[in-house]
Amino acid sequence: MTFSIGAVAMVLGWVGAASSMAAYYLVSSGRFAPDSLRYHALNMAACAMLAFACLATRSWPSMVTNLMFMAIGVHMTWKVRDRILVRAKRVLAGAGPRPVGAPQEAPAEALPIPVAAAVGVN
Repeated sequence: MTFSIGAVAMVLGWVGAASSMAAYYLVSSGRFAPDSLRYHALNMAACAMLAFACLATRSWPSMVTNLMFMAIGVHMTWKVRDRILVRAKRVLAGAGPRPVGAPQEAPAEALPIPVAAAVGVN
């Protein structure tokens, strides 16, 4: 039994389309965070499969679009990776992770402004 490139591309195209729809559903329903590695990995895999299918069928605009989506995914994955490394350093330093929704810590050199001075009351 032999498979043609066209048949493989068609199957990968359908799997890529289903994966893309699954990623969108999972983010929209709150099951994946929009800035999670799982979401970006699923999206990049879907775009890779769709790009291959577009290459096999010579659908150049769609192929370029999917390659651009992959590039965005790589960039966002890198940013998520950096954020995870910062969290890991905090945990290893004993500070623990910052609770969700907690305000960012002020830099050490920033001094609080007294309320009276901020509103112009002396």
